[in-house]
Amino acid sequence: MEILGIVLGALNVATSTIVVIITQVNDRLADASSAIKKEVRSIYLQFGNTAAAAIPDTELETGGIPDPNFQGVEKAAKELERLHCRSVIDLIKLNRIKWVLDRVMAFGGCVVGIVIISIAVGIYDVKENQFVLKVVLVIGIPVIFLFFNLIFLGWIVNQMSYLKKVINEYDNSEY
Repeated sequence: MEILGIVLGALNVATSTIVVIITQVNDRLADASSAIKKEVRSIYLQFGNTAAAAIPDTELETGGIPDPNFQGVEKAAKELERLHCRSVIDLIKLNRIKWVLDRVMAFGGCVVGIVIISIAVGIYDVKENQFVLKVVLVIGIPVIFLFFNLIFLGWIVNQMSYLKKVINEYDNSEY
């Protein structure tokens, strides 16, 4: 049982370390935010250029009738509105991901500390006649934290694919 506890503790330390390394090394969050900002700037510039082109110039009037390109302005305005709604939702998601990732180091440290203390207390301080307590401390707590670490690792991998999707979606701007 002690060996199983040590193995579970090592797995918890390894998964917590992987989670912390992935979150600290990953720069996709900044790339995603930058891609959204570039796309918004590009669409605003395009809208401004289209709107400026639609203003009738009295010197360029043919036969006294101005010919503004109002359909182009309407199309650009709809594209701007669509981008605004989509980018606001994505920026909210990016802020949520950033909030969680900023707290990962403290969470990982707490998990590793609890697991190591639990295993140490279960192996060295609990007597053999307290079998249930020993099983809970040596096996139960590390298994529960390992399960949550693996779920969190899966969430991080899922969010990294979301960030890649955001970068690819917004990074087609010409600016």
